[in-house]
Amino acid sequence: MIYHIANRKDWVKAEKKGEYVADSLENQGFIHMSTEQQVISVANSYYKESVDMVLLYINSEKIKEHIIWEDKDEIGEDFPHLYASLPLDAVIRVEDFYKDDSGNYMMP
Repeated sequence: MIYHIANRKDWVKAEKKGEYVADSLENQGFIHMSTEQQVISVANSYYKESVDMVLLYINSEKIKEHIIWEDKDEIGEDFPHLYASLPLDAVIRVEDFYKDDSGNYMMP
């Protein structure tokens, strides 16, 4: 299983459209994903000021032919990148992604 952090309104739009396309797919050519061990660090590094976020739980087996594990930021850690839109049937669960009292994200 891999994870993706999304804005709720983008997810709602995807549900109506039938697929999820993050801005990064257009801008960078892929959708950023994370492992369970990476997701909190990513959330607190890149989404600290964001509100109304959801966490997508993704069955990577359904999209594996489009996933490349790579270290694009050269930090010594590979991340799963999806080089395609995300089909909704690959999303197992969607959870509200909340922050604790200190403003740090926590796993749902």
